[in-house]
Amino acid sequence: MTTSISPARTEDLRKNPGGVATPAKAPLRVWLLEPETGLQGPSLEERLQQLPQGTPPELCYLGRLRISTETVADLRARAAESLVVVAAEGIGEAEQEALLTTGVSLLVCASSAHGRLWSALLSRFPLLLLPRQVSTEALVMAIHSLQGWRERELELRTQVQQLQQRLQDRIIIERAKGVMIQHLGITEEAAYNRLRLQSRKQRRPIREIAQSLLDSQGLLLPEGMTLPAGGASTRSQPRSE
Repeated sequence: MTTSISPARTEDLRKNPGGVATPAKAPLRVWLLEPETGLQGPSLEERLQQLPQGTPPELCYLGRLRISTETVADLRARAAESLVVVAAEGIGEAEQEALLTTGVSLLVCASSAHGRLWSALLSRFPLLLLPRQVSTEALVMAIHSLQGWRERELELRTQVQQLQQRLQDRIIIERAKGVMIQHLGITEEAAYNRLRLQSRKQRRPIREIAQSLLDSQGLLLPEGMTLPAGGASTRSQPRSE
C-alpha cells in the first residue's frame, strides 16, 4: 500500500508563507521489515496503513521490505529520505547487519528482551526503540521524532565538513603567502592582497589561486628540492650508500 499525496498539497509544500517558491522536501519513504507469520498481536503493517496524510513531513508507506542486494543499495543511496520500521522478533543477524550498513533511520519495535539486544546500538546508529505493541499515534510521533533527529545530525555533519574544508583552504592560503613573503620580500598583508587581487581578476576562489601558486612553485624548484608544508624549499638529503 502506498499513501497518495495530492497535487494541491505538494504545491503548498513548495511555497513559504511569503509565496516564494522553495524546494519541497521529498516524502519520507517508510518501509516495514516484519515476518509475515509467527508474531502475536496486531501486525505493524495495520498501524502503518493508517498513517495520516497531509501533515508534513509527508509519510509514504511503501509496504514490506525484502532484504536483497538491490534494496540495500537503494536504501543506502536514499538513506536521508527513508525509514524502516523493524519488528525485532524474527529478524536475523544478517538482516540486522544489512540494515545497519545502509545508514537509514530505523524504528525498532521490540519486546523487553529483544530491545536489550538493540539498545547497544543506540549510540552508534540512527535508531529509536518502541514497545512491540504500539498505537498508530505513537508510531507517527516516533517517526517524526526520529526523522527530526536525523535531519539535525545531517546538518551538523555538513557543518563539520564545511569547517574542515575552510581549515584546508586556510592552510593552502597560508603556505602560498609564505612563498610570496620569502621570494618577494613583502609583508603578509601585501601577500594576501596579491592573492585577493588575482582572485578578482580571474574570478576564481583565493584557495585556487593559492594552490596554483604552490603547484608552479614546485615546478620551478631545482632537482632534488622539495616544498614542505611551511612553503620554504629544502634540498633532499643524499641517500647513504
